[in-house]
Amino acid sequence: MTSRQLYAGVPPRLQAYLRDSLVQIAIVVVCMTAAVMVGTPAGTRASVIACIALLLLYEPICIALAGGTVGHVSLGLRIVRARDFGRVSFGRALARSAAKFVLGYWVFMAVYFTRRSQGLHDLVAGTVVVPRAPSAVAPRGFAFEKAG
Repeated sequence: MTSRQLYAGVPPRLQAYLRDSLVQIAIVVVCMTAAVMVGTPAGTRASVIACIALLLLYEPICIALAGGTVGHVSLGLRIVRARDFGRVSFGRALARSAAKFVLGYWVFMAVYFTRRSQGLHDLVAGTVVVPRAPSAVAPRGFAFEKAG
């Protein structure tokens, strides 16, 4: 890490959130299509269960395996542990996602008031969002750690 670490602010994080919403819509469409194609009650139940599982596990699995979701990766963002910038475990990613699910968009409000631009879900999980390649980042939407 550089001596002056950049942290993602609200604009790139919301862009990632919106991109991930499109991925989640695609998951629902695929599951619905599968349910219709199978056409049996058992197949429909299985499709609904698979859809719910995919939607709930999409974010934590992506974070644990790739350091971010499709939205994060496409924007050059990486989710890391706040204390040492290491890889986020599945359990920590699950806690982060659960907090975001429960609190909704409100999690992003804390980004404006925390030193490292952390959302409430980041504070719960002990994570921060940083650029994958700090030298390639346009400064808009990113900030250095705030004093205090």
